[in-house]
Amino acid sequence: MTGKEVWLRFEPFILHVCCRSLDAAGELMKLARPSFKNVGLTTWRDSDKYLVAIWGDEGLDMPISTADGTPLFSDREGWLQNLINERHRRNWWKIERFTESVEGMADLPVDEHCYN
Repeated sequence: MTGKEVWLRFEPFILHVCCRSLDAAGELMKLARPSFKNVGLTTWRDSDKYLVAIWGDEGLDMPISTADGTPLFSDREGWLQNLINERHRRNWWKIERFTESVEGMADLPVDEHCYN
């Protein structure tokens, strides 16, 4: 494969949730923030639908070979493997922490118009 470097990409956790109400969206965002730095809210124009977006920050995007095919980490494969595995572990730890918080979340009243 000449002429193109090879890249390694590890995607972090990404979750989008349509919430029943603004209160529910706020509660979900509050529960997500201790684990995830990137938490946001989107609404639709002329609608009372609330979309919470949660992005992990444990991603990795890096070249692992040059354009001529030369490996960049041939003498450090153990380091690279440890780096990837650690990102994976931290990503899952944050997901588990968030999941435990959500499981304890109280049910909030439903805004019926959210489903129209």
